[in-house]
Amino acid sequence: MKICFIIIITIWLSAAFLTLPYGIFMGVILSEGILFCDENWPFDESRKAFGISTSVLQFVIPFIIITYCYVRVCGKLWDRARARPGSVSMRREEIERERTRKTNGMLISMVVIFVISWLPLNCHNLVRNLKL
Repeated sequence: MKICFIIIITIWLSAAFLTLPYGIFMGVILSEGILFCDENWPFDESRKAFGISTSVLQFVIPFIIITYCYVRVCGKLWDRARARPGSVSMRREEIERERTRKTNGMLISMVVIFVISWLPLNCHNLVRNLKL
């Protein structure tokens, strides 16, 4: 429990620290008679650096981690499904292969859903930040 508590606190502190620039550099801007909140960075380079680092931390690194982990899990499941001949019945072996195929399909779909969910926002933010 102590280690779990330390991990949770570390995650929360890291999240607060990494998003702190948003709180510091957000401000109300008047544009064409309309008030809205926007980032007000002192230098364009700072905004670009923060945008790139945010995309790397919230999309690229998690994508690499989940892809790596799921590829490893899929590999282990395929190894388990390829039982030694004669060690289990043909029916049991076929059931195991089908279960492995479904599980691997689910893992792959989770990676695809992650990409579909987060890639558009990250691309939009990067284009917006790099074009300014």
